[in-house]
Amino acid sequence: MLKNKTCFIIGAGASLSLKFPSGKELLNDIWTSSHITFELNNVVESKTRDPKFAYIIKEAAIRNLIPSDSANIYREFKTSLKGMPSIDDFIETRKDQHITTYGKISIIHHIRERERKSDLYLENHTHPIFTEKMRETWLYSLWLLLIRGHDKTTIEKIFEDSYFIVFNYDRCIEEYFSQALMSTYSLDLNTVKRIMSTMNIVHPYGVAGKDHNEIPHYVRSDFGQSLSADETIDLSNKILTYSESINSDTEHEIQSFIENSEVAVILGFGFHDQNLRLMRTASNNVKEIYGTAYGESDFSISQIKSALSVLFPKSKTAILSKITCEEMMSSHFRGLALYDL
Repeated sequence: MLKNKTCFIIGAGASLSLKFPSGKELLNDIWTSSHITFELNNVVESKTRDPKFAYIIKEAAIRNLIPSDSANIYREFKTSLKGMPSIDDFIETRKDQHITTYGKISIIHHIRERERKSDLYLENHTHPIFTEKMRETWLYSLWLLLIRGHDKTTIEKIFEDSYFIVFNYDRCIEEYFSQALMSTYSLDLNTVKRIMSTMNIVHPYGVAGKDHNEIPHYVRSDFGQSLSADETIDLSNKILTYSESINSDTEHEIQSFIENSEVAVILGFGFHDQNLRLMRTASNNVKEIYGTAYGESDFSISQIKSALSVLFPKSKTAILSKITCEEMMSSHFRGLALYDL
């Protein structure tokens, strides 16, 4: 149980320990898949580095979502993609609908492939989640923090004082808590899904899968499940660019989370300007900030603190440490937890 209303701001770095890609790694994955062989302007799946992806793109062309003679798009990705820090930046700066569509389909394909390789993926959804490896992750510390003080009669209030702004396309947090609730408290599927529906969580740039309310009532999760070409293409509509997030319901939800919080916990976040702007509010009451700045220089940390002082003008404590997400959650557990003495 949390001591104060707390907003967890999550970046790609937080998912690295769960075998998900950083922004740079995702960009490299997409660049590799974009080596597609053409003969007479037709995709030759057998001669590509990622035949499954090539087939999906061919289906997108059949739907007229990208040109059937789209060799120029692949050439654009192969020659220009690595000049940008992330696929998001590449799509945002190109302002081209075909490149945007191709990029969004690429994101869904690669994140779903990573889900299947993740330690969170359970093919039959029955194995216990708390292996020694998973108990070393920051999600385990977060789990212990939120269930503290709750028993089976009150566990439905687990998310009462927490908010999650997740700048990732993956669904690690949702999948972890869904599995953990079912395993720890022996809850039935309907109860787990009802509790998960109370989670205050937003993905500013969308998510590579269905929301809990979109999944059939008899299925806990579609995390890691294989997708058809049509399903991949349809899910790509859930991905948002930065421009699409501005002035949207998503941006308003982000701001409401910040406005309702007293503490901000920042994990694996890159502190990119556009992401900070999405969280800007007219006013908020965040008094304490705890964040990871793994790999950042002292000068960079001072710059980040200056930016955070603008974002959270009432903050009295701002601790940014050059440590991992696991170390952050472990070292600040007592500061975040409610102690009922």
